[in-house]
Amino acid sequence: MRSYLIIAIIFITGTSELKSQVFKTIKIGKQEWMASNFSVPFPGSWAYNEDPAIEAKYGRLYTWDAAVKACPKGWRLPTLQEWEELVTYFGGEDKAGNALKPGGISGFNARLGGITGVGNFRLIGDYGAFWTSTANDFENAWFIYLSIKSAAATSTFSVKNQGFSVRYIKNK
Repeated sequence: MRSYLIIAIIFITGTSELKSQVFKTIKIGKQEWMASNFSVPFPGSWAYNEDPAIEAKYGRLYTWDAAVKACPKGWRLPTLQEWEELVTYFGGEDKAGNALKPGGISGFNARLGGITGVGNFRLIGDYGAFWTSTANDFENAWFIYLSIKSAAATSTFSVKNQGFSVRYIKNK
C-alpha cells in the first residue's frame, strides 16, 4: 500500500476570494450594496475591543489598505462619487444620515461601529465612518461618516491607517 503526502499551498492575494460566503444585499437606485458592515478577519482589521459579540453586530474596522485588499470577488470598495450618489438619493448630505442609519427609511442600516486608531477603540454606537476607494493624497483617503447626534451624512478625509467600517458595492 502506498501513502501519499499532499501539500496544499494557499496564496493570499490582494483580491481575497472568500469561498462559501454569501452576503445579503440591498438595492438602492442603480446600486447594489452589502446589507451589513463587512466582517471578515483580514490583516489590518480589528473587531471593536476584540469582542465577538460587538463584531457580530457592528462588523470589523479596517485600515484603508485592508479595506481595498479584503474585498471579496465580485465586489469593490465604493468611490466617493458612489457614496455621494447614495446620499443624494436620500435627500442630500443634510438629511441622508437618518435614512441610512438603523431604522431609517433606506433599509441600509448602517451600524455606527465606532473607529480605531490602531487599538484605541472609541465612539461605538455614536459614530460610524465608512471608507471610500477615493484617495485624497498619498496619506489620506475619503470616507463618509454618520453620527447618532446628526441627520447628516458627511464626507471628509483621514489618514489611511485609521480603522473604519466598510460597505462594499457590487460590481456592475
